[in-house]
Order: sequence, then structure tokens, then C-alpha cells
Amino acid sequence: MTRILLINPPVTTTRNETIGPNPPLGLAYIAAYLEQENYKVSILDALAEGIENPITKNDFVRFGLSDDDIERFISSYEPDVVGISQMFTSYSNNAHEIAKIVKQTCPDTLVVHGGAHPSSAPHIVLDDDNVDLVVQGEGERTFLEIIHEFENDGSFQDVPGVWMKKRNEVIFTQKRPYFQDIDEIPFPARHLLPMEKYFEANRKGVNYAMRLPYTTMITSRGCPYDCVFCSIHSIWGYKWRPRLPSKVVDEIEFLQKSYGIREIHFLDDNVTLDRTRMEKICDEIIRREIDIKWTTPNGVAIWTLNKPLIQRMKTSGCYRLTFGLESGNENTLNFIGKRYDRNHALDIIDYCNKIGLYTLSTFIIGFPYEPLQSIEDTIDYAINSGIDWAIFYIATPLPFTRMYDIYINEGYYRPEEGNHPTEFGGGCSTQYFNSEELIQLQNLAHKKFLNNRFLSYPYRFVQKIKSLEDLKYGIKLLKIITTSVNNSRKGPSTWWNTA
Repeated sequence: MTRILLINPPVTTTRNETIGPNPPLGLAYIAAYLEQENYKVSILDALAEGIENPITKNDFVRFGLSDDDIERFISSYEPDVVGISQMFTSYSNNAHEIAKIVKQTCPDTLVVHGGAHPSSAPHIVLDDDNVDLVVQGEGERTFLEIIHEFENDGSFQDVPGVWMKKRNEVIFTQKRPYFQDIDEIPFPARHLLPMEKYFEANRKGVNYAMRLPYTTMITSRGCPYDCVFCSIHSIWGYKWRPRLPSKVVDEIEFLQKSYGIREIHFLDDNVTLDRTRMEKICDEIIRREIDIKWTTPNGVAIWTLNKPLIQRMKTSGCYRLTFGLESGNENTLNFIGKRYDRNHALDIIDYCNKIGLYTLSTFIIGFPYEPLQSIEDTIDYAINSGIDWAIFYIATPLPFTRMYDIYINEGYYRPEEGNHPTEFGGGCSTQYFNSEELIQLQNLAHKKFLNNRFLSYPYRFVQKIKSLEDLKYGIKLLKIITTSVNNSRKGPSTWWNTA
């Protein structure tokens, strides 16, 4: 039988960033789908397996297994097909290093890349001769059919959703329809993952969880919105496809019984898009008397929320909501394509705070045509919004986005220079600022917000304390915030060591 190996690569980043591993759910979903068809699959999470031994070189840190460790594993496993996850453009070099190791160790192995970056930029990925195929979009059916073709010496041209090279030309087979019912896909194959590694990393590292151990879940796919900076449509498409509430809660119960999970982080892009479905999920958690805490680190669309839903979410175990407010300037919000009532947002945040929910929002500064006044509006809006915590990112041109085309056409980003910009800066300029100035503005935004909040945090958190657990969590947050404030005063590019 075909020997199948799925790999989550290490991550190389600057010294100023820290990495906490979470289960690679995309790979785990593919593995579960293959196992359903009686294939034997292994997953190597090279990030989690080596997270305790980061490798420092010059200004960069690599988190995960060394190349030698990965080579030994591949040599021992002798895979026929290797699937490599490549979720983020800024970390794509690590995935290509894995492909090189695979081909050097097992030259006849079929190497397949998938994830957000290959789906967005297949031509760039296939420039690497060590990559044979790119899967675009959802990977479960496509990867299964790739295995079938591999076993039958096929050409892969009949497999929808595949990019490949043919006579030095990159070709695309055809678009694959998305799953209409994502409950057809089994729960992720977490039994193939080093779950204890994630739990251990969370215990030892800085985290914002109220309870440990926690893990991640996805309850829906797709997004009907079209923000200028977002590339999620390259994987999930524009149609929002939810799982049934009962299936979602079944998975929560499974995680509790199998791994002792006490907290869930929902990674959906739009977990509250359908209020009725979200209410049913909450009601089912309450009906089954499941003792769980949960949160939404990827953010919820604040315009989908109302007070009755928020109260039900809290009753079912939600303790913190992340919003994607992004900007406090009307022109910038119009450019993004995110049009919401900012007064309604303030009302929702105020209500969350009153009933004891912690509130956080992401903001983005440095859009290509954004002047200083707009950035100052965003900083002021964050400070005055009432949220407990703000994270300011620098606008990042990702492939397959409208913003990417703007940066390329304006000459603000030149990918041929080899710089992969990240939300923490580097590689891009705008009409008004160079990359270093954007980093300075980002640090200024965090300093202003933290300095404004620091003295009020004890009072804010006391208002949210309803139990001993709340008290312990408030103390934990105060320690993290104090460290963040101290880091922000040491100089630029240090504050997110604890984020």
C-alpha cells in the first residue's frame, strides 16, 4: 500500500516573534479522510516535535526539528507520497526546504504542496523543482484522488484542483467543487498528532487561555465577504458552509473525553455568521451540561452580534471575544471593504464588558494609500472603543488578494527581491511610509494603547470577576500585560514577545 506522509514544517521567524504550536487541522482533516478510505497515513508535525529546541542564526530563529532530524525521519519512513502544508507566505521557505530534503532523501517520492500560500500563488510554488503538484482549495478529495492516480500511474491531469508543470509550463486541471456538506468529513485525525506536545508548550509558554489544556476546532468554512487584504477564499471559497450544531458539540464532547480538553478555540472566519446556528450550538452545550470555556481568536464579525446572542454565548462558556474592527477611519474601512456601524460596535463592546466578557480586537495600519491621520484615527478608535486589548498589524499584501495587485502595480512590493512581508513589518512601503516607518508606527500604536490601559486594567478586570476562576485569570492577564508594557518601553519590535 502507498506510504503517505503529511508534514507540518518548522517555522523560521525573526528574534522578535515567538511561536506556539497548535494542531495542523488541515493536515489532520486530510488524514482522517484518507483513513476513511482505508489508507494508512502518518503526520510529522516538525514544528511541534522540535518546539523546545529553537535554532538561532543571525537575526532569525527556527522553531521545530532540524533538517537532520527531518531527514532521518523521512529516510526511516520511506514515503511514496508527501503532502506539505504551506499556510503562510511569510513562512513558505520552510516548506520548500522540506521538499528539498524529501527529494534528496527519496528522489522518487511525489511531493505535493497545499494550503493558503500554494492555493494563492501556485506558479511561485511550482518554480521549485522539488515540488511536483500543488493542491488548490480544499485538500481532502483532491489528495485522495492524487493517491488513486499515483497508484495507477496516472498523469494527474484528470484530478480537479491540481496545478502542475508540463513541458516547463504551469497548468491547472480544473476547479474542484467545494464540499456542500462539510459534515461528510470525519473529525480531524488528532490521534496522529503529538497532542501532548501542544499541551506542554501551552503550559510552559505564554498563553491567554483561561483553562488548560485547550485545543482548536473549525465549525464552518468559507466567507461571503471580500476584504481587500484577505486570501482565505483561495482555500474555502466565498460560500459559507457550516457544520450542524449537534456535530460541533459532538466534537467538543469527544475532545473532552479523549484528551481532557477544558477550553476550545474556534478558528472559523465567521463562526457567528448565522445567529440561529450559533444559538443552537450554545443551547446544545448548555443542554448537555458540558463544562467548557471557549473563545474566538480569529475574530467574529461584530455586525453579526446582538445582546441576546452574546448572553447565550457567555452562558455556554464563552469568556473572550476577538473582533476584527481593523480601522477607525471611514475611508480606510471603505478601502478594506468592511462597512459596519462603528456606534453599534461600541455598544456591543460595552455590553460584552458589562456582562464580564473579555474583549480584544485586531487593527491594521499602513494600507497603501493610508495617510498618518487615518492611522491616528485608528489608534484613537482602539483606545476609545472600550476593548481590553488591541493588536495592531501592518497591512500585508498576500497573493490572491486585491491588495496584492495594488502593491505590485504601485511598486510598493517587489517579490523578486525575496522579501516576504509579514504583519509585523518588513518588505513593503506605501504612498506615505517606508517599511521602517510602518514598524515605528506599529510600535507607537501599541505603546499608546498599553499606556492608556495599564492603570485602568485592575479596575476593568475586577468588574469581570464573578468566580475564583475569573480572579485567577485576571491575575494571569495582569502579569502578561505588565510584561508587555515593560517590553514596549525597551524599544521597538519587542512588545509581541508575549502576545
